[in-house]
Amino acid sequence: MKTAEGRSLNMLIQDGQGWLRQLLDCDDGAERSRRFRLRADEAPPAAKEKGGDCSAVDRSPRDFATDRTPSVAETCNLSGPAEIVGSRRYGRLATCATGAGFTLIELLVLLAMIALLASLLLPAFARAKTAAQSTSCLSNLKQLQLAWLFYVHENNDSFPPNISRKIGFDQFNVTVDGRIPWVLGNAKLDTNTVNIEAGVLFKHAGSATIYRCPGDKSTVRDQPSLHRTRSYSTHEYFNLDVRSDSALDGVMFEPVNLRKASQLVNPGPGHTFVFIDEHPMSIDDGIFGMQLPEPPEPGGSWIWGSYPGDRHNNGANLSFADGHVEYHRWRAHRIITSFRGGKTFIRPDDAPNLEDQHWLWERIPRPQ
Repeated sequence: MKTAEGRSLNMLIQDGQGWLRQLLDCDDGAERSRRFRLRADEAPPAAKEKGGDCSAVDRSPRDFATDRTPSVAETCNLSGPAEIVGSRRYGRLATCATGAGFTLIELLVLLAMIALLASLLLPAFARAKTAAQSTSCLSNLKQLQLAWLFYVHENNDSFPPNISRKIGFDQFNVTVDGRIPWVLGNAKLDTNTVNIEAGVLFKHAGSATIYRCPGDKSTVRDQPSLHRTRSYSTHEYFNLDVRSDSALDGVMFEPVNLRKASQLVNPGPGHTFVFIDEHPMSIDDGIFGMQLPEPPEPGGSWIWGSYPGDRHNNGANLSFADGHVEYHRWRAHRIITSFRGGKTFIRPDDAPNLEDQHWLWERIPRPQ
């Protein structure tokens, strides 16, 4: 008697352990997540599903009277279009499901919720992307500014040349009498980084990628599949040598055209910008054209010699002569479809553009 009881108990334990191992090793994610309650003193409750009668579900380990496991047909008497969706040892575990799916209304509600979430999240993603691009742009300018400062320290306090000549209808930075500018070429026309690498700053910069803002999507003229290689320029009052058949030519003889860092007095290095993220419509040679740092004569007008960039949430990034970088957001929202270099007049009543012009004007050298 004890032997029979012991054998039955051992069989119960073995079957229970085998069922647990199969349940844990089950590769069916849906079955693995099911919860089963095992009670030694009572059978599990019957399971009923819509479309099927599961009143005969038997989760006992084994029918000890016959020493066999019940069949699926015995454990679930189907009377409708139900479906057996799982079967495992431990009494041929079976469940019944009706196979019901989404209704059209539920599907439409789900799609509406997805569309609502997308409308809320996409603008946030776009802002995050713009902020990341601006941060990367500031990093580029920081490295360019450090290269500029290295050149100054290595060349007896002298600024790198900014030499430009008009060739045909375009302005190009060029080498003259052995003097090499900070960068060569024309950003609208350069198809590779050769002109960047030929500039005197490249050996300090070390990489051509820092000459281009990651948010700059402009392309080379007449080659829409080719992105430009440069987005930055330096303002015209640093060692300028230019021939452009315009009023800009006279600036090179003005006192504000500085040659050495020791001349950065009014304002000082921390308030004088060097590099700027230039607008893709106006960038060409390495010069950012600015009006002389004094109000126009009576009857005259403020002008944009070059346009500052606005790709960073209607703002631009700049570097300063002391090595720091800044972001500035413009008041005016400029829609620029063409650019007549050198003379883009600002109307006297155009307060946002005048304010932007004056902000830059306060950050360029003045006569000592």
